[in-house]
Amino acid sequence: MTEEKHCRKCGVALTPENWEPSQKKFGNYICLPCRLLYDKEWRKRHLNAATEAHLRLKMTVLSHYSAELKCKCGFNDIRALSIDHVNGGGNKHAKRIGGGSGALYFWIKKHSFPEGFQVLCMNCQFIKRHEKGEVRRVDD
Repeated sequence: MTEEKHCRKCGVALTPENWEPSQKKFGNYICLPCRLLYDKEWRKRHLNAATEAHLRLKMTVLSHYSAELKCKCGFNDIRALSIDHVNGGGNKHAKRIGGGSGALYFWIKKHSFPEGFQVLCMNCQFIKRHEKGEVRRVDD
């Protein structure tokens, strides 16, 4: 006769309906509802940490290129400030280094804050893109 196992979080008896028996080999005696709650809390904790790390990196890079943390137009809301390639070519550069804006910030810091970048708000970036014909193309 085998011993009945219970969820180590809530104490409910574990059955094939509320537990994955394959987890036995890992010693994971947690029912599915408790596991789902644990996974949700884990993602929230780690996503918050990742978001905070990205914000710190963004602030480091932006403050290097603009000590006042503002666009040339004076806008200073960090949520809409970003790095711009002064001479265009951001799409090609992004394809070379891979990833999105987080990858660009990481690349800039890793390469000791090279010249050719500036801080612009999203409005100024779109105006610049339009005025200089820096239109995104699929084949860039």
